[in-house]
Amino acid sequence: MGKGGVDNARNGDGPTDGPPDACAPQSPSRLFRGTTAMLFSVVAMGLGGLAFNAFAARYVSVEELGVQASLFFWITLINQLTSMGLPVLVARLDLAPTQREASGMLLWSFLVTIGSSIIGTIIFAVVAGPQLRSATYDALTIWGPAVGVGLMAAVVAGLSLVLLVEIRLVALGLGKFVVLRAVVVNVVRCIMVLVPALRGSPLALLMLNTGVNAASGVLCAVLLARDAWRRVGARLTTHLSNVIPEARFAGVNWIGTMAVQGPVVGFPVMANLTAAENGAFYLAWLIMAVVFVVPVTMSHVIVIEGSANAANRRTALVRGLLWSLALTGTIAAGAFALAEPSTNLLFGAGYDTTVEVLPILLAAGLPWSVTTMLLARARVDGDGPATALITAGFGIFAVMAGLWFTREDPVSSARAWFGANLAAAVAAGVSTIVLDRWRAARSMLLR
Repeated sequence: MGKGGVDNARNGDGPTDGPPDACAPQSPSRLFRGTTAMLFSVVAMGLGGLAFNAFAARYVSVEELGVQASLFFWITLINQLTSMGLPVLVARLDLAPTQREASGMLLWSFLVTIGSSIIGTIIFAVVAGPQLRSATYDALTIWGPAVGVGLMAAVVAGLSLVLLVEIRLVALGLGKFVVLRAVVVNVVRCIMVLVPALRGSPLALLMLNTGVNAASGVLCAVLLARDAWRRVGARLTTHLSNVIPEARFAGVNWIGTMAVQGPVVGFPVMANLTAAENGAFYLAWLIMAVVFVVPVTMSHVIVIEGSANAANRRTALVRGLLWSLALTGTIAAGAFALAEPSTNLLFGAGYDTTVEVLPILLAAGLPWSVTTMLLARARVDGDGPATALITAGFGIFAVMAGLWFTREDPVSSARAWFGANLAAAVAAGVSTIVLDRWRAARSMLLR
């Protein structure tokens, strides 16, 4: 396709059956830029969330922050459970034979993620709502049950659209808008939390924390959907047959993704802490989430380098592991030494529990680095058994820790999280060594 085709693909000048510009294999530099944009967005949103809550902690009580945190954890969990593997489907739009089919699948992805988000939130309200602590339930229903659940569903849907939008923008070579969106969202919500009238209740605080991000996802999705609607010629139903096979593939990947990410977002829910305890634990968890991005970033680099050059795989793995251990280890050591002054500086007085919990959670970054790197190695090598064992091991240990060892206490919960990560790292190492030796022995026998 010539440049004119690329312009049509981005400007949406009428439906076209030519192959979309994103369908061409992406160059390594474009792939790197896209990956960098996505990772920047993740880190920026994590740091922005931390800044938002640092401001909020100075203006609201730890109990109010804890109630907001409880609802935030539930939203994150529902968002993960209802993703349906759609991010993978959108990432595979590059493989669509025509722009029209790619646009049709994008529109179906938007519709399905909105529907699954609404259904998932309703199920939460029916099944988990009555089990919520009274303070959390009262905060959710302060404007009426229907309004509270409706706002929650809207936020879950908006956050689901954010990820699909970012993936699509990167595929179109528009990663700079992913970066811009993250910056604007963080600036807006940090300014809004300074207005007393906008943080009058935990639910209002939650809407500031998550609603601005979700609204940006809806806005960007509408713009992309308008462009896609022109290409499908206002006949969306003709593309359902193309979505179903891809949906099967996405569903399989969703199971694998849930095995890794599900326990991470579900662990704070399983801890079931009181409002005050949850507020202190939540702030430490936010910092840990940002630190955990370090090994994930390194693993992405390994996947890119290893896929491009098989000879560099082992070198890239060792380098990535050493860098991850060095960075997470330094941060964890700093937390043990400086947890109290840094917590008081960021959040003010009254967060003594955060001081206790933070070093333990950050120490979990060390075994997390090992697990992440070994999982990256398995993915690059196309090692299905190792990928399955490492993924399943982490999921099982995290769920066991969340259900059996948290004891509804923030310090016990932090220790359980560290123990789960340590056990998962040991299991990953043992699985990798055993499988490598078994393959080597089998290879020798077959000679």
